[in-house]
Amino acid sequence: MPYRKSLVAPALTVNDRPPNIGIVVTPDKKPGRFRACLEQDRALLCVSRQPFLDSARKLLARGHSPQTILVMRHAGSDDVALRGSIGSAAKLTVDEHNGTVFAKWKPFRRSAGSARIANSAGELSEAPVDDSASQERRPSEGDQQAPATQTNQARMNNARR
Repeated sequence: MPYRKSLVAPALTVNDRPPNIGIVVTPDKKPGRFRACLEQDRALLCVSRQPFLDSARKLLARGHSPQTILVMRHAGSDDVALRGSIGSAAKLTVDEHNGTVFAKWKPFRRSAGSARIANSAGELSEAPVDDSASQERRPSEGDQQAPATQTNQARMNNARR
């Protein structure tokens, strides 16, 4: 009988398993937001409405492997609230417009507003905002006006006559 490759993945040994990173979440001062801290050293990762997913993005940005397992617990509890790979969690967000479901994550434009980010000392600060994209372009002398504006100006001139 010819050799067939098994469709079942071999069981992982303790040495083959990806490492775990634990986070502990506590309610923030603002209702509906949570402070996510690393379980090991209590370093603040983020303050968020979706601390598991935002912590995954933060850890991925810090260079952790996407295969690393992220485990979230609520402060004072030994029960695991959420568990998943950093790579998978970083690709998701919570969509509250279509019920409360997971959806594909899309980064915000920087000019959409400021975000609270934890720096390396665990202190929160406002993220810098690039307002250059949101500022209106002022027309120069050589620019032509849009046809709708010319039409509105013509109507105003006709009304004055």
